Amino acid sequence: MAGLAGGRHCWIIRQSSWLSIGDLERLAAPVTLVLDDYHLISNPSLLECVAHLVEHLPATLCLVVSARSDPVLLLARLRARDEMTEIRAARLRFTDDEAAELLNGTLGLALAQEDIDTLQRRTEGWAAGLYLASLSLRGRPDPSRLVRAFAGDRPGRRLPRGRGARRAAGRRSLVHDADFIP
Repeated sequence: MAGLAGGRHCWIIRQSSWLSIGDLERLAAPVTLVLDDYHLISNPSLLECVAHLVEHLPATLCLVVSARSDPVLLLARLRARDEMTEIRAARLRFTDDEAAELLNGTLGLALAQEDIDTLQRRTEGWAAGLYLASLSLRGRPDPSRLVRAFAGDRPGRRLPRGRGARRAAGRRSLVHDADFIP
């Protein structure tokens, strides 16, 4: 999607056709527009276009902006008008109890509390990180050993480099024998 801002009008280009805010107002059903990785946008014209869209958002459009930092928008004004809902990273993270329920309850791993705490700390409570760690732990006879490896607590062990790397890779499981790199 590319955008051009010009005066009071903001045009959105989609598949070689022009779409105006007026066109969005006439939509028969509500639409949600998701702008992911918004922090990567640096084009001033596009930033201006999105700001204009936010200020003149039609009732038929729900705008979702996902960014790693506050977007270049008039957030204070939107907050004051109660026109936006913010979901910050802290609200998306699992609590310690939620992590324990996921790992031991839902996924049935039967991990020690110390292991859950370690995984919670290393993944910063992100559901995807906890789930991926659980995939590595499932069916392991000693999951604590792998959790310690995931925690980076095994100094000196690294993947082989150079000529021996290919030969060693054929004999080893990366997940089982290698340190995890955060």
